[in-house]
Amino acid sequence: MGPAEFIELIVTTRDAIGGHVSNFTAALFAFLVMVYFVGEKLTVVQVWAISAIYSAYVFLPANAALQEIAMLGALLSQFRGEFPAEAAVYISHAESYPIVFGAIALASWALSIAFLIQCRLGRAKDDAA
Repeated sequence: MGPAEFIELIVTTRDAIGGHVSNFTAALFAFLVMVYFVGEKLTVVQVWAISAIYSAYVFLPANAALQEIAMLGALLSQFRGEFPAEAAVYISHAESYPIVFGAIALASWALSIAFLIQCRLGRAKDDAA
């Protein structure tokens, strides 16, 4: 495989990562908007059901992004090994950080669930008063 094919694969992989991260972000913010507007009105069963569906759905783009980030790291490493001069020109200082994205995705998911619980507890306090 020549340098042009490596560059094309790297660009394609970066685009795929962007798409998966966009899907993850869209699901996250849709969940946060839903919680903000109707979180206090949800029953306990609805909270559990929505949390389970959301958690299953948001896992898919996050997992796909992690896999693409790992593949990008392998492509960058292989490209640098086979074509160091071209790699220095086209992808200077480019790295992939799957652990960073994984930590951010996990923290985002956990905080969104915590926000739902907080809104639901706000309703429970209002019902008790």
